[in-house]
Amino acid sequence: MLKTSNPKFPEFCAGVTVAYNEIKGRHVVATQDLPPGTVVCVETGITVNISKAHCYRCLGDITVDGEVYCSSCEKFENEPEELANGEFDELGLFKLAAHIIFSYDFGEIMEVLRAPDPVVPNEAPTQLSTSNFSSIMQLRPLPTIGDAFQNEHIQKNIQKMVKLLEKNANWGKIDQDMRYIFFSRALRLVAERLAKNSHVVFSIEQTSRNSSEEPLGTGIFPISSIFNHSCTPNIFGFFLKNRFIFISRGVKNGEELVDNYGVTHYQNSLTKRKEFLAQVSGFKCFCEKCVKNDRSLNDLLVSNLKNVEEIVENGIGDIDDFLEYIPPGNKDCEVIIQHFTRKNPQNPKKNRQLWMRFIENAKIRGIEFDEYLVRPYLEALILSNENSTNPTKNDLIFTVYQILHVLYADLHPASGIIAKMLEENSVENWETQRNELEVSVRNIWT
Repeated sequence: MLKTSNPKFPEFCAGVTVAYNEIKGRHVVATQDLPPGTVVCVETGITVNISKAHCYRCLGDITVDGEVYCSSCEKFENEPEELANGEFDELGLFKLAAHIIFSYDFGEIMEVLRAPDPVVPNEAPTQLSTSNFSSIMQLRPLPTIGDAFQNEHIQKNIQKMVKLLEKNANWGKIDQDMRYIFFSRALRLVAERLAKNSHVVFSIEQTSRNSSEEPLGTGIFPISSIFNHSCTPNIFGFFLKNRFIFISRGVKNGEELVDNYGVTHYQNSLTKRKEFLAQVSGFKCFCEKCVKNDRSLNDLLVSNLKNVEEIVENGIGDIDDFLEYIPPGNKDCEVIIQHFTRKNPQNPKKNRQLWMRFIENAKIRGIEFDEYLVRPYLEALILSNENSTNPTKNDLIFTVYQILHVLYADLHPASGIIAKMLEENSVENWETQRNELEVSVRNIWT
């Protein structure tokens, strides 16, 4: 849960605000220390399913064959049911754009359509929420999406959708020619902003297993999009169905909260990072590692190996060979320790030694790690009933696993049990696993 909600930015916790400058644009800044484990953002996005085994609306599991919505969701009354039923799946990005249009207040959308095209803001917002259509319009657009918009097949599908809107309570009041003009423009404006800001949604199970399975869906999370990229991120995010959750890795008052967009200093060379960010995201990174051309880890990325993790896995050198050239207190030390931990997960004594080095290094840079910050999550899990199909309990297991994996390098006493719960997820083993978890955590807190 959030560390108290932010009245001006409801999806953020109270310990952050949104700032602006010419280089970074809009960005998120801590107004107080955010210890590791602090939930800094919870955003329910606007999503559509890709996997037919998941709900069109919330991306939850479908339990009845042939259904489009899960048992917890009602169908959208404001949009043609053909959209949810898959008749417009070939529209791709434009299907999501249409769903977004139907998800917002009609009056707010028409206000935008009667004005010139929105421009990217050059100041920080005083307040903003996913519930406002303006949160979508403030995202940076990709105008060249208009080329795809002119595709004959896409245009035919748009005309078909406009025809279906004759029965819509709002769009149906506009004559067909004007309806086509307004709706087409709305689609273009939204699609331009989706091109560089939409997210493919995978479950935590999929990302933890590096699965190549079909994703749950795709969607837009306009408030989460304010987080800038850094090659050394200090927050991490994951999806729980259609919710995007971000947790602090340890952020000091006044620091910017930064995520990573797919490449990091720990796994990719400077050249690779520049190429990826320019081609995929269309910008140049100004994080400290890129600006200073810090090569502390680049020197380890030899040509026949992809990244530091692969070097560790292939047994080239021990941990001191890596840490010798990295100053104490540098966050790189913690990343190296994480990689070595995963190499020998069944060596408790060695892992404890690594964990002590991990927290000692974090203390040098002013970040305090402890065994208690996940206590509320673990206590809630211990109190859960034996029904392993309970979505809320499963979500809690996923959340705890991700926190232990990222913040504790899988070294917390509960890490192994939680990983087993996530992998097996069976009613038969639940009681045994819960008892094992309770014994483990009680040994810490008593």
